[in-house]
Amino acid sequence: MKKWFINMLESYEYRLNLKKYWKRRLAIQNARGGIFLKYCLLWIKRQESKFGATTGTGLGTENSPCSLFNEPIIFPHGLSGIVFARNVVFEGKAVVYQHVTIAEADKRKQTYIGDGVEIGAGAVILNNARIGKNVKIGANAVVTRDIPENCSVAGVPAKILVSCER
Repeated sequence: MKKWFINMLESYEYRLNLKKYWKRRLAIQNARGGIFLKYCLLWIKRQESKFGATTGTGLGTENSPCSLFNEPIIFPHGLSGIVFARNVVFEGKAVVYQHVTIAEADKRKQTYIGDGVEIGAGAVILNNARIGKNVKIGANAVVTRDIPENCSVAGVPAKILVSCER
């Protein structure tokens, strides 16, 4: 392997050195030639997304709120297109499908997602809504207000379809 590529691997594997990174990325983009250079560009883009992304999860402080997961969340389709606001609290286990957005209306308030909640693909939760336990939110539903426990919601805006007392 070429020496510059080995140096690049060493310098980007554990940290992102921006000055060197952009210099080498421009050199690779402007170079003409083979599959090796195209592979290098793809690898560098992967490193860019890996080191440039931040997660905002964990224990937040008053000045820096974060999403909080009290128990593991199930993502059947991975993290494809999932967006959580800074102050979402998952109170228990939940299943979140692809392209779900949980947004905030007020940065000082928190959005609570109860235990046993299933959020369908493409669903959107707005306005710091509180979602009760054992709620199923249908695909592409837009939740704009609080949802009580043990029910199913769907539609734009989301309406309660099935409510069952346990």
